[in-house]
Amino acid sequence: MKKIILFMAFIAMAGGSAVAQGYTSIHYDIGIPLGNTSDQITKGSFRGVGLDYRKAINTNFAAGFSLGWQVFYQRNDYATYTGTIGDKTVDLTGVQYNYLNAIPLHGNIGYYLGDPDNTIRPFIGLGIGTTYFERRVEMGLYVNEINAWQFSIQPEAGFIYELSDSMGAFVGAKYTQGFTTDKLDGQSYISINVGFAWKLN
Repeated sequence: MKKIILFMAFIAMAGGSAVAQGYTSIHYDIGIPLGNTSDQITKGSFRGVGLDYRKAINTNFAAGFSLGWQVFYQRNDYATYTGTIGDKTVDLTGVQYNYLNAIPLHGNIGYYLGDPDNTIRPFIGLGIGTTYFERRVEMGLYVNEINAWQFSIQPEAGFIYELSDSMGAFVGAKYTQGFTTDKLDGQSYISINVGFAWKLN
């Protein structure tokens, strides 16, 4: 995860010199599984990080992109579980470990309420793009792994609180919905995002 954070920081600094208006934010993400995702993993995830880049179109609209990485994990107690290995349905007894890595990549458009000079700037937005999911189940020597890219959408809402002329606190929430492919049922989760935003002047 350290490499991902450093990569995001590099993008943020590079973006700051490339545009005249807008912001870049880096945030820590807390994930809450929903739908098919929660069928396998019910526990929330404290292993997430994200980056958002926005270039202002006018005083209320901005467009850009976002990327992130959320890791879900759950250990299930010793029991007998029914699953598939290849084309076969089998019963296995043991401790089960469930993992899901989600890497969303979206182009975004956002609407920012109020005046640009306000200390608090609420926003709503929508991202459209793709999310890479790696779902893995481990039991002893047996591993069942599915990798899939899914078309996905990502509505979001939040606010930026100005701390100085160049930096603000970033607080938001995103709902990521991936759509079913032939490899994997549609996956979904909510992420709560807390971090910092840098103005690009």
